[in-house]
Amino acid sequence: MADAAKKATGGSHDDKIDKGAGAATDYLRKRAQENKRDKGQE
Repeated sequence: MADAAKKATGGSHDDKIDKGAGAATDYLRKRAQENKRDKGQE
């Protein structure tokens, strides 16, 4: 899996991949919280 990610990013360092994954996780977490709030209002 990491090898595929390295190929996709042109072999750049793992830290960049980790940061990207972290940002995506944070984004999804925020989206999930917003969805819960929206459902609670209805």
